[in-house]
Amino acid sequence: MRINELRSQVDRVQSMGAGMGPLGGFREVMLKKLEKETLEEARRKLCYDVYLIENDQDDPDLISFAAASSSYLLRLLCFGKPPELPLSVPPSMKAAVQVEAMVDDIVNIMINSLRYDPEAVDRSVALIDNILTLSVVAINSPLHFKNPYLRSRLAELLWLMAPRTNGRHGMRRNTAYQAAFESHPFLKKYLMRAIFRLYVDVETTGSSSQFYDKFSSRFYLSDILMELWDDQHYRRSLHELVAVNERLVLNTINMLLNDANWLLDSTLDTLQELHGLQVCVRQIDSSK
Repeated sequence: MRINELRSQVDRVQSMGAGMGPLGGFREVMLKKLEKETLEEARRKLCYDVYLIENDQDDPDLISFAAASSSYLLRLLCFGKPPELPLSVPPSMKAAVQVEAMVDDIVNIMINSLRYDPEAVDRSVALIDNILTLSVVAINSPLHFKNPYLRSRLAELLWLMAPRTNGRHGMRRNTAYQAAFESHPFLKKYLMRAIFRLYVDVETTGSSSQFYDKFSSRFYLSDILMELWDDQHYRRSLHELVAVNERLVLNTINMLLNDANWLLDSTLDTLQELHGLQVCVRQIDSSK
């Protein structure tokens, strides 16, 4: 369960101690973030349990509502035409007022349904096409969806629905989702662009914790990329992206290497701190 995972992470971060080393600031930021996420997840679960556990078939179907909302927003953003990128700029007044609030509702419904009652989504898998399309449109359209955290949550939603070919991260394989990704023409054309664009955009969110926030989003994006790498359609889409926007791909690779260097340095610093603690423990044991 997501709540148990978050509580375990809180315990692990607390066990690091409040030292003054280079990871002291990271520990405090992560602890506050994890405690906030744990509280929010508990609240969401209590709210969505009412809908997801209820067996009364006369109750409104949340997945159908999310799909219908996605269809409406796509018509609003694309002026009734088939979805195509980039979107028209500037957005209409109605779109500017409605889209982010409605997309936030869609994301909350889908993420909590996938985490707490994935069978509900399985039964409605025929409805997810517009939800997938809207997710890619929003990630690719920072002028229409200016909230970086909302776009990052859309990346988490795509990660939860991405096909699992080898059971990585303990996630179950769902052949229906895999078929949806393999047969979705809009995703084949624009998903790779969305992954690379958001990977770069989350570098700066305007938050004081933006340096640490980006790692969660980039984990989701990189994992989606790894899951889809064996699909020839998506690999061809990446080759086309390199041909038309080489700078975007190079910026992504540069940021990936910077992240890897920082994580390696942090790991080495942590190992040094652990070694110091081990030496202290041995000295205490030898003095007894």
